[in-house]
Amino acid sequence: GTPSAVLDPIRTFTARQRAALIALDRGCRLCSAPPSACHAHHVHHHEHGGPTIVTNGILLCRRHHTRWHHQRWKGELSDDRTLTITRPDGTTTRHPPPTRRGHAEVA
Repeated sequence: GTPSAVLDPIRTFTARQRAALIALDRGCRLCSAPPSACHAHHVHHHEHGGPTIVTNGILLCRRHHTRWHHQRWKGELSDDRTLTITRPDGTTTRHPPPTRRGHAEVA
């Protein structure tokens, strides 16, 4: 197949994209870490062809970003920004988008 670098050579989210992710996510999607402690993460990994666009991005703190990669989580981000994480053992968790006041409870 074609390397993802050819499909989307830009691996890092721009400042403008990060600002959009901050407005949408308000911090780590999995805990209460503030945006300043978060990385912009590709839900569909860049190295597997995931584009560097806001609709494929979420904010994750260092701890959750590391877990995502090391524990090989897979994610789906719906149009309303509900995040569904599937772990290698098949268990899933749903994380609704944050509310205006902060993060929604895990469903």
